[in-house]
Amino acid sequence: MKWIVRTAAMAVLAMVFQVSNPQTSQARSCSLVSGTADGFTKSQAVTRSREALSEYIVQFKKKQGWRSMSTTPAKAPPNPYWRSKVSGTLYLKPDLRTRTAYTVCWEGVISPAVCTSGARICG
Repeated sequence: MKWIVRTAAMAVLAMVFQVSNPQTSQARSCSLVSGTADGFTKSQAVTRSREALSEYIVQFKKKQGWRSMSTTPAKAPPNPYWRSKVSGTLYLKPDLRTRTAYTVCWEGVISPAVCTSGARICG
């Protein structure tokens, strides 16, 4: 009975070592990516920013040579076109979150609405 317990304990330790040892397990690389777009309405800007994000993710995946990846929503900093930053009073609330993107919107200088959609991708 002691032999079975020791063998099981050693097997568990071996699995822990393989998971925690970066040389024996394949490390995943993650990046925060975003897409920004404008529109005449908030909903149009949201749709366009999510499309821009999706296009960027496809290009990024191809460039990295990833076969598979996971995508989770992540709040990316706004990427305004015509100003250096977005003040708190310009945000068009609420922020929108889907299974794959987190979107923030604000009033634009030229366009009525501008949005940045962000995601964390790991491959």
